[in-house]
Amino acid sequence: AVGAMLRHGLASAGLLLLLPALLYVLCFYAHFTLLPSTGSTGAAFMTPRFRATLQGDEYSPARLLELVNSGTPTKYGVLHDASLPSFWEKFVELNGEMLRANQAIRTGHDWGSRWWEWPLMLRSVLYWVGKSTEYSLAGTEGGGVARIYCIGTPLVWWLAAA
Repeated sequence: AVGAMLRHGLASAGLLLLLPALLYVLCFYAHFTLLPSTGSTGAAFMTPRFRATLQGDEYSPARLLELVNSGTPTKYGVLHDASLPSFWEKFVELNGEMLRANQAIRTGHDWGSRWWEWPLMLRSVLYWVGKSTEYSLAGTEGGGVARIYCIGTPLVWWLAAA
């Protein structure tokens, strides 16, 4: 009986830990595969080796080939190792950079909330604000404002969490 309980507990723990971790990693795999471009804001915060995997970046393979053929040195005066990082190297670097960036945030947001406010429904979530003459009340001038909030119900939250 104890062995069966132990096996069940280990299987449950494995499912609760491994499946979310696998899903997290698969999301990054899809991200790296489907979104190979630098993007509008650039990737200057990543290493040149990581950036070499991005299309449209100054360190992309095509750009590095142009540098080699022209004899122009890179920003750092040397050409970099031509080997591209593996998925796992990119995964670790990007997650490390996200952690570093989030740890550097020193100010809060006006609409931010603390984790302990959620079960008590102390803060609603504002999803949308619209200003238009269509939202004006009868007899008012200049239009009004419409908002969509998500306001939780503590009873429903606690029953769902149970």
